Amino acid sequence: MSFEFTATIVAVEVISIHHKRLKLKISQSRLAALSGVSRFRICLYKRGDLLLSQAELNRIDEAIRNEAQRIQAEAQEVIDLLV
Repeated sequence: MSFEFTATIVAVEVISIHHKRLKLKISQSRLAALSGVSRFRICLYKRGDLLLSQAELNRIDEAIRNEAQRIQAEAQEVIDLLV
């Protein structure tokens, strides 16, 4: 795999994590707490100064999915109260 190809994959993943985090309105600190990956490492990854391990990326992805499900469940509870 070429360096440019790897860099492109990393850039897309960084944008994806950042976009999802903003959509869920969670801070880097909250994402760090949810995923068990330090905020410092997440910040360095976002800046392109560090590559996270696949295990760290998986934990971040799982934390994002779990937070989205939690928010969805809370929203459903509110909807159920209104109906």
